[in-house]
Amino acid sequence: MKCKICNHETYNIFTAKILNKHYAKYYYCDYCGFLQTEEPYWLKEAYSNSISITDTGIVARNITLSQITSGIICFLLFL
Repeated sequence: MKCKICNHETYNIFTAKILNKHYAKYYYCDYCGFLQTEEPYWLKEAYSNSISITDTGIVARNITLSQITSGIICFLLFL
């Protein structure tokens, strides 16, 4: 499989279970360090029931996780 970033050859580094039933292969590019999956045939299923109307905490979780992610990125950039 070709790398989606630099178009060099990649190799299968591991396989992981997606949605508790599909096995996806992950490919690594030695040239640029990009990690990618095979073509994501499971996306339609993954997003078919992504948000429940009864999930009232989704916005709060997203705000909290965005702050944590921002902190991690800043920490890593300014080491």
